[in-house]
Amino acid sequence: DVNSRWVVSKEKVLSSVVVEQNKLIGKGMEIVFIEDQNKLLIGKTLAVQPFKELSFRDFGRPSRDDRSGMIPPKLAQIMINLSGFSLAPSPYEGEGRGEVCILDPFCGSGTIISEAILMDYKNLIGTDTSAKAIADSENNINWLKNNFNIKDAHYRIFQSSVQSIAQKIKAKSVNAIITEPYLGPQRGNVDQQKIKIELEKLYSDAIQQFKKILSDNGTIVMIWPVFKNIKEDIKITPNIDGFKIISPIKKIPSAGGVAAGRGGLNNLLVTNRQTIIYGRPGQKVWREIVVLKK
Repeated sequence: DVNSRWVVSKEKVLSSVVVEQNKLIGKGMEIVFIEDQNKLLIGKTLAVQPFKELSFRDFGRPSRDDRSGMIPPKLAQIMINLSGFSLAPSPYEGEGRGEVCILDPFCGSGTIISEAILMDYKNLIGTDTSAKAIADSENNINWLKNNFNIKDAHYRIFQSSVQSIAQKIKAKSVNAIITEPYLGPQRGNVDQQKIKIELEKLYSDAIQQFKKILSDNGTIVMIWPVFKNIKEDIKITPNIDGFKIISPIKKIPSAGGVAAGRGGLNNLLVTNRQTIIYGRPGQKVWREIVVLKK
């Protein structure tokens, strides 16, 4: 008396969409088999990513700047988690999410600040050199508050160049800087080597400003572009004096290895400089996620 069937997919694994649309979490089951040397591990899927909600927060927000490029909400969540402040207790003794100060100095459309608000952080700062970006951030945060019934959002948004940010934010007052800076032109034929030099200077200047306002042992989670090239990918190597790169993965695979994932993370690559690269086939510019410790 049980109406049963196999749920199949064109892919080797079931995506979050297939699991959700076929109601496998509530009315069915997805069993996962993992072979580990001489062991066979058996698991049951308890949850999948809220892809509908993520899509709504991405494409439903009123102020979008497709020309400049926007960080997806899911990637913003990943970066916030990589800062080390996502789980209680905080790495800073006696500090919870209310006391942790997070700064996005290239706030753009306000995605990182918005996701941090949803994750219940209470001390958020967003800055950008563009007046339009500041207006877009405010507009998107107000939209978020209205659509997700947020009554109390603690944040400051103001216009500032990254080169002068240390003059406007108190020294050693920020615990984590989480940001996707300007990644260079997204369209047309560009001189990638010239863009590389320009971005390395911008990022180097920014990191030295960050050093002044970050607390001791503060963290930067930052995206650097990787320009996909037929012969060889072009990576950015700014001056990180005063910081060291921290591996975001406990047991990092060998250089160039692939970390399996679901929902767009199948192409998440780890590098020999302890960073992870996030992108999809066909993209001209991939994202390198770098975690820096002061």
